[in-house]
Amino acid sequence: FYENASKLRTNFKFLGVVPTLYNPSIKEHKKIIQTLKTKVGDARVLEPIRKDFKLSQSFTHGKPIFYYDNRTRGAKDYKLLSETILKTL
Repeated sequence: FYENASKLRTNFKFLGVVPTLYNPSIKEHKKIIQTLKTKVGDARVLEPIRKDFKLSQSFTHGKPIFYYDNRTRGAKDYKLLSETILKTL
């Protein structure tokens, strides 16, 4: 896949890294975020998507989180991510 992908002529723009399954109470997760910011730049590390059981449930039920339960922290995180992406376009 990667060999073929490198031959494609695309206009993709690297916006950043989106950490997922993030738990702010775990020290190692905070360290990983800091390491990412050091390696790719602070502005390139987007707000993480926190671990949320409802996200797993929505996937199992074949529904986007916004249709399954849009009040969860996972839905809020994805909404923030989409707003951030739209601002950069």
